[in-house]
Amino acid sequence: MKYIQKQQTPQYFEKWKTENPGANWNNFSGTNEHSNLRTDLIAEQNQMCCYCEVKIENNGTSSHIEHLKDRKNFPKEMFNYDNLLASCQFTDSCGHKKGTGYFYGFVSPLDPNCQNRFTYTRDGRIIPVNENDTNAEKTIKVLGLNCRRLKDRRRTIIKTLENENQEYKQKSLTNFLDWYGGFYTVIEYMN
Repeated sequence: MKYIQKQQTPQYFEKWKTENPGANWNNFSGTNEHSNLRTDLIAEQNQMCCYCEVKIENNGTSSHIEHLKDRKNFPKEMFNYDNLLASCQFTDSCGHKKGTGYFYGFVSPLDPNCQNRFTYTRDGRIIPVNENDTNAEKTIKVLGLNCRRLKDRRRTIIKTLENENQEYKQKSLTNFLDWYGGFYTVIEYMN
């Protein structure tokens, strides 16, 4: 999980909220502001899913706006920009898998220390750095970060990079989106 540094709330989003008091998420979905917000979130995250780091496009089909704290249990956070992320559309992991599974202690990609809480194994699993970090373990489970699809992708990257020289590995950090379809912290782990 790569740390995401939130930017300032876009003015068009603040304007929409001011002009639509009492609106809910359904009122916002489908608007130009919703589309623009997804675009800005994807850019803010370097075109990667906030949780699994798979590359996401700004085409409306490979990602959705994710509420870190879900709308059902945290309705006051619905339009809080600092609660909004871009997540992939896969149902076996990430935002769709999490649903209303947010919990106190959830490891957030908005935490500057989140990258230090996880590491990888040769078989592609993501695990807590500290085996006693139950919140990291629970976060992995809630998000489905060890689903077969993600483990297979990470294992392939790890096996490829094991056989490469340091110069290639360093270039991989720059070209991770094109060469590996995301997975920055997996590549960083191999450097």
